[in-house]
Amino acid sequence: MMITDTIAAISSPPGPAARGIIRLSGPDSWPLAMRMFEPLSAPPPPRRWIPVILKPSRIPAGALFFRGPASFTGQDVVEIHIPGAVPLLRRILAALIAAGARSAGPGEFSSRAYINGKCDLTEAEGIAAAIAATNAIQLRAAQSLRDGRLHQWTLRQTGALADLLALVEAGIDFSDEPGVSFISAADLQGGIRGIQTQIQQLETSAVNWQSTAALPTALLIGPANAGKSSLINQLSRQDRAIVSHHAGTTRDPIAAVMHTSRGQIRLMDSAGLEDSDHDMYRAMDQLRRQVINQADVLVLVLDPPHISLAAEDLLARAGASAGMAWLLVYNKSDLLPATSGVPERRMRVSALTGEGIAELREMIAAQCFAAAPMAAEYITLNQRHRAALDAASQHLARAAAAIGGDHWESAIELVAGDMRSALDELGGICGIVSNDEILGRIFGRFCIGK
Repeated sequence: MMITDTIAAISSPPGPAARGIIRLSGPDSWPLAMRMFEPLSAPPPPRRWIPVILKPSRIPAGALFFRGPASFTGQDVVEIHIPGAVPLLRRILAALIAAGARSAGPGEFSSRAYINGKCDLTEAEGIAAAIAATNAIQLRAAQSLRDGRLHQWTLRQTGALADLLALVEAGIDFSDEPGVSFISAADLQGGIRGIQTQIQQLETSAVNWQSTAALPTALLIGPANAGKSSLINQLSRQDRAIVSHHAGTTRDPIAAVMHTSRGQIRLMDSAGLEDSDHDMYRAMDQLRRQVINQADVLVLVLDPPHISLAAEDLLARAGASAGMAWLLVYNKSDLLPATSGVPERRMRVSALTGEGIAELREMIAAQCFAAAPMAAEYITLNQRHRAALDAASQHLARAAAAIGGDHWESAIELVAGDMRSALDELGGICGIVSNDEILGRIFGRFCIGK
């Protein structure tokens, strides 16, 4: 992987915008960028915003200059901030490439940061994860990677394992010296078991990155004809559910995506609560109970004829588990007089007039994301991390089992080999021990300009 030349790329999201960014990294970043501007009155100071004029169109722009190693990549870096017109961005990038820069590949800026010791592999993966995040949970999980929590955990375990391995290898080197022992079987086995325990605890407590892709779910339940389908349409801003003044129109669960300031939420509607022994209603009730198990928050919807129903009665009739998060909403507020007997602190909304819809949208989001795992408070693991942890645990298990034998000294080199393999697997998580194939797989998933 060449890192001694100068690379350039559009680093802002694709499409028109108020501002676009072109980024350069490498030894010629500063002089190449300066060729794009009209002459400056003084040399640009690093790490400060500099107003510039682009040649030849005299377009006002701005630039940030960074001297390596005090930059993201550890090299000289320039960011050119210009109006986000796509043709203009492409024209400036083409001019930089014609002047001697090379078009950056996917993830090449982050890979240079890794190679120059500005971040480790997990922190680089956190950057890619933040870019690809589609909800607040994924963004918090990405932040956990970028904060270096997994990096610090890995350093502790590789350090402990390296210390044990050093004692084992010292014993191998001095095996011809009678009576020389650097570590006892019990201490070695206990140390290895301790690292195994740390791995098991991490895999149990960590947030699984793949699971964060699932959107948190809010399920609307309530009596038939309470207006749940209309609320679904209003909250999601789309006509996803069929609306009718006839009760029982909704038979099967219906889903729609709601966009909020905290992230996307899956809204689900289900059949209204009915007191009937009819086979159809029993089937609808069974479907509702299955959907409830998928929900993070229940939105209990009442309309004027059912205003006296208690939330506890609704939850019991729906078959909700104890402790589930819920909100109680009074719909069709346009039909309720100002003194309607609605308890204080209970939300009044109208799917017809839009009253309270924006507030309900944010209340559902607050409940959903409060119920969802706070990924930033835990270490986040992706599939690559878990595969490395599993492999390391297997090597350690073999080493510990061999030490438990009566003549384990005869197999000491096999024990050391398994310990070295476990160390390689753990080190590969953060790039302490890595190879070009791993690097290619990780940075190849990045977008251009990152």
